[in-house]
Amino acid sequence: MIKISILFIPLVLMCSSGSASAKVVTASGEYLFGPETSDNEACELARNKAKSLALSQVVGEKVSREEQLVCNQTTGKSTDYGCEFNRITWSMIDGDIREVRNETRKIETREGTKACVISLEADIIEPTKKPDPNFDFSAKLNKSVFSVGEDMLLELEGTEPAHLVIFNWLPNQKNEVIRIAPYTNDPNVSSFHLTKGDSNKVFRRFPFEAHWSDAYSKNKKFVDEWLIIIATKKPYKWLSSYDFEKFKERLREIPIDERRIVRKGYQLTH
Repeated sequence: MIKISILFIPLVLMCSSGSASAKVVTASGEYLFGPETSDNEACELARNKAKSLALSQVVGEKVSREEQLVCNQTTGKSTDYGCEFNRITWSMIDGDIREVRNETRKIETREGTKACVISLEADIIEPTKKPDPNFDFSAKLNKSVFSVGEDMLLELEGTEPAHLVIFNWLPNQKNEVIRIAPYTNDPNVSSFHLTKGDSNKVFRRFPFEAHWSDAYSKNKKFVDEWLIIIATKKPYKWLSSYDFEKFKERLREIPIDERRIVRKGYQLTH
C-alpha cells in the first residue's frame, strides 16, 4: 500500500469499448504448480490464461517481460500463484468475452511438478474503435521490489497533454482500487492536467512511500501491488476508491480512443 508524499503523478490507459461483430478464436493456457496449490486453483488460473490469450488475439493486449518478472518469487524457482492470478485478472480488462465453449482440461506431470492445461473456444466481441496512436504514455518505477518505508519514484512521459489520475490496486486488501493522485477530499477535483514543460516535453515525477497495509498478514514476506495510471483527453470525475469489478466497468465507459492506461506492478516486503 502506498503512502502519499504530497506529490502526484499522471499516466495512461488502454481498453476496449463498444461492440459490433464477434470473433471466435481458440486458445490454450497452462499453469505449473506444486503441492501447495490445488488442481482446481491451478486450472482456474490456466483457464484465465487461455481467456486472456484469446482476448489478445482480438484486442492486442500484451504482457511485458517486466510484468512477468514482478510475479517471480525471490527463489526464482516458481511463480507466485497469487501475483500471477492478479496479473492475468488485470489482462482480461481490455475486452469482452460473450461465450466460452468446447473447453477441455488436462492434468499433466512435468519433472516433479504438475501442469493444468486448459483449451477453449471464446466468442470475443470486437471493439469498434482503436486507441489513438498519437495519444500515448510511458511510466517508470525506480525499482520493482520495495521495503516498507522506502521511497518510490514514478516517472511519466507522454506525447500529448492529458488529464491524469493514479490509482493503487491492492489485490490482497479486499481487491480495492484506491485513488492516490490527486489526493484530496474535494469531490470536484479527481484528476489533474498534465501539460508540456519548459523543455516542451510532457514529463513529470511523483514520489510515494511504500506502506504495509494493516490487512496484510505479518507472516507473509511479499505481497504484490499495482499502480494504475489513467490518462484521458478530457477531464473525468473519479471516486476515491472502487471495488475492482466496478473499476473495470468505469474504465469501459470511456471511449478507447480517448484514453490510455499504464499499470506498473511491484512487490512489497518487510
